[in-house]
This record gives sequence, structure tokens and C-alpha cells, in this order.
Amino acid sequence: MISLKWFYLILLLRCIVSEKSMENTEETLLKYKGYIKSSRDLDKNDKDLLTSWSAEFHLSQVNITTRYRLDMTRHKEHNFRKIDASPKWTECLLLHDKEISKSERSYMTCEEECLRTVHTATNNERHSIRKWRKSYRYLTKQCRLEYPSDEEAVGSCLVDYMRRDKFDIVIQRLLDLKLRSMSDLNARMTESLTNLEECLKSCLSHYLDRVRQIMININLCYNYSKKNS
Repeated sequence: MISLKWFYLILLLRCIVSEKSMENTEETLLKYKGYIKSSRDLDKNDKDLLTSWSAEFHLSQVNITTRYRLDMTRHKEHNFRKIDASPKWTECLLLHDKEISKSERSYMTCEEECLRTVHTATNNERHSIRKWRKSYRYLTKQCRLEYPSDEEAVGSCLVDYMRRDKFDIVIQRLLDLKLRSMSDLNARMTESLTNLEECLKSCLSHYLDRVRQIMININLCYNYSKKNS
């Protein structure tokens, strides 16, 4: 039979281990809460930064798009204007009105595709920023369901989950990912504006090619009308 002395020694060791375990649990939880606080502070700062970036980005998009749209309109009005003193020219313009309208619609479709490409590129980066920090909330919810009225057990449960899944490493990686994602988004916005300009430049070039061909046809029509008048 175990002696009373050994019994008290075992009991004391259990108390020490239990206290040490509680200290480790609290220490681990504090560490993870620190990670989450850092992530939330970073999230708030990033939201403010994203708002500023988005405003500048959209303004730049509008400026670039408007500039090329005005170029397109200027070429259209210059080439396809009606001349009051020349009924034959006006008649030829009307004969090719469908081609003129089709060329303008083609430019608008091309412009829309350019803008859609820009939005898709930046939205992918935004999604990678938004999809993090959900794991911690999910684990907390699971532990509360398992131990609805025992906060101490919830803490231990959460630590067990985290240790088993190496969640501290996951959070650190998420923080690194968030910083990289923000950097990638900023770079992608800059790149997207450059790509938008190149895309719209191509749209305008195709439009001008169409305009030249239409003008050839209109001039042929006009010269033919003059010859046979």
C-alpha cells in the first residue's frame, strides 16, 4: 500500500502539473490573442489604405477611359460630320450609317472588355486579402459548442486545436500572406492601369482602321454620285 508521504507527494506533483498546464494554456491563449489583435489592427489599417487606393484607382480608370473615349468621339465627329452644302455627301453618310454605328459599338464593347479585365485582376487580389482570419473564429465557435458553460475548458479546447493544427504557425503565415497580398494588390493596380491604357489604345487603333475603311467607301460613293449627277 502506498504510504501517506508518497500520496501527498503525488498529489503535490499533480497540483504543480495542473498549475503549469493552466499557465501554459493561458500563456498560449495570450500569445494567440496577441496574433489576432495584430491581425485586426493590420486589417483596420489595410481597410483605410484600401479605401484610399480604391479612390485613386477608380479616378485613374475614369481619366484613362474618358481620354480614349474622347479621342474616339473626336475622330467620329471629324470624319462623319454632315456638310450642309453637300447633299450628296450627306446621302452617302446615311447609306453607310449602319457601318458607322457598328464601328462605334465595337469600340464600346472593346472598352467594356478592357475594364472587365482590370476589375477581374484586382478583385482576385482583394479576395485573397478578405479570406483570412476565419479559422480562429471557427475554432472558438466549435469549442464553445463543446463546452457551453465552461470558459476554462473552452480555453483548453482552443489551445488543443491550435497546437494540434500548429495554428500559431498558420496565423504567422496568414499575417505574412496579408502583407504580401496588400503589396501584390498595389502592384497589380499599377500594372492594371498600364494594361488598361494599352488595351484602350488597341481599341482606338481598331476603331480608326474601321473608320478609314468606311471613309474609303463613303468617298467612293460620293465620287460616283458626282460623276453621275
